[in-house]
Amino acid sequence: MIISETGLENVFEKYAKTIDVENFDRGVPFINSMVNDLKNSFTGKKKVVLIRSQNGTPLATYAGDKVSMYQTDVPKSTGLLIDGKYLFIYRCDYTIYDTDLLT
Repeated sequence: MIISETGLENVFEKYAKTIDVENFDRGVPFINSMVNDLKNSFTGKKKVVLIRSQNGTPLATYAGDKVSMYQTDVPKSTGLLIDGKYLFIYRCDYTIYDTDLLT
């Protein structure tokens, strides 16, 4: 489960409409292709947060300049602040990338 505060843009929603994730070329890392295909959504952002299901299926992607983690009172969950907006992640895997590493 992913809950985001109003104002956070899930870039993956746009990307999923333009590409078939099931038939995706596995030779190129998924996150790199998304950043390259949707450059306008990532330009000027320092961090990219990729959220996946427990079996590795991409669910959501967010970008921001300032990303920080904090503990929640809910077991197996994580709270993130992305540019001052709250993102709650429950029972999902996530990775925070420096955008410079993906271009």
